[in-house]
Amino acid sequence: VLDGGSTWHSGATSSNGAAAGEGYVTDQSRPQIDYGNSIFDIRHRVVANYVWDMPFFKNSSGFLANVLGNWRYNGIIAFQTGAHWQPFISTAPKLTGTCTQAGVGAGLCINTGGDYNLDGNRNDRPNSTISNFSPSKADWTVGWFNNGVPNPFSSPCLGCVGNLHRNSFVGPSYTDFDMSLFKILKFGERVNIEFRAEAFNIFNHTNFQLPGANNAGHNKINNSAFGEAGGAFDPRELQFGLKFAF
Repeated sequence: VLDGGSTWHSGATSSNGAAAGEGYVTDQSRPQIDYGNSIFDIRHRVVANYVWDMPFFKNSSGFLANVLGNWRYNGIIAFQTGAHWQPFISTAPKLTGTCTQAGVGAGLCINTGGDYNLDGNRNDRPNSTISNFSPSKADWTVGWFNNGVPNPFSSPCLGCVGNLHRNSFVGPSYTDFDMSLFKILKFGERVNIEFRAEAFNIFNHTNFQLPGANNAGHNKINNSAFGEAGGAFDPRELQFGLKFAF
């Protein structure tokens, strides 16, 4: 899914932060430069569920039926690739070198800060030598540059827009296994008691969130933990229940 902006000002509080194209445009006179992957675009998603009515002692009675029979095993398996996000910088311009009219014309004035196109909005995407990257688990855990990944980002020319496209990076994938075990106890024809044991993310798989999630700011290229996940989704959770039906 491609768009020129997935949200308007509410996008400033999304996991992408206030980067141009989400809540703000890079250049109001050139909206086409923000055309890219939607923040809602999940390219691949697979969900499967299963139910197994265990046949053991199903036709028995008395102790065998009440204790060992009438069990049901259920499960949901979900996998999806990551959401899209973009590196950006939110600092003010910092001009160094010879910034006279002649110096600017000669390319001697350099912006080592942010707001590359000098429009007053500190949300610009930088130049990048890569259009995307597939981080390892360690990269998401400690940050890309802290794990030895070379820094591909640099400032564009003075007053220029960076060459990095909007939402060209893909976040961590998501894997989840949920399982449950039900037991039905029958008391006569009208009264049932159902016992439930349920496990969410039963294998305790770590599912990372985007670098900008929870206001972590790890999607900003000047952040010391750039690329580190902004958090993780829920770990393994267990719950038990008892339902009485009559």
